[in-house]
Amino acid sequence: MNVKHQSDCDRLEEISTNYSKELAYEQVFLAAAAYSDEPKVCIEKLKAGRNTLPNDIDIVEVIARPCDNTIFKYKECAAIIGLSVSRESIYVSFRGTTSFIPQFIVQAFSILFKSKLAYGKGHVQKYFLIAYQKLSCLEPQVMKLLEQYPDFTVHFSGHSSTVLSY
Repeated sequence: MNVKHQSDCDRLEEISTNYSKELAYEQVFLAAAAYSDEPKVCIEKLKAGRNTLPNDIDIVEVIARPCDNTIFKYKECAAIIGLSVSRESIYVSFRGTTSFIPQFIVQAFSILFKSKLAYGKGHVQKYFLIAYQKLSCLEPQVMKLLEQYPDFTVHFSGHSSTVLSY
């Protein structure tokens, strides 16, 4: 909802959200763990130091692939899948850009100077399509967990534009 006039502010009381401070903290910690070289160890340390993460949250999958096919070497695109039975939640968190040079430069060049590609019902920048395809093994893993836990909620977080592909 866009507030264009002061009188619209009264209507904001009609809007309800299910904001959860605990879930917000969980998402931040999982996004941080996605940057770690050892996300499982990172989560264990976070659980020991923070009461907001459920004790039963586990990293069930770590997926890391080179983001693109350029000659540059930088940390790969990565995602982690977490599970908490007590919170009835499946978490998917993405690692974002880890270096300005060259990774961010490659991304920016791709966005600014390369054509978008048709994908589904829309278009996507080539860099992000390649990154999405590199992490495409993520989807079957999440679906497998959803088959096992059909009533669980899937939460997405991270600092990667790749998350926009999902």
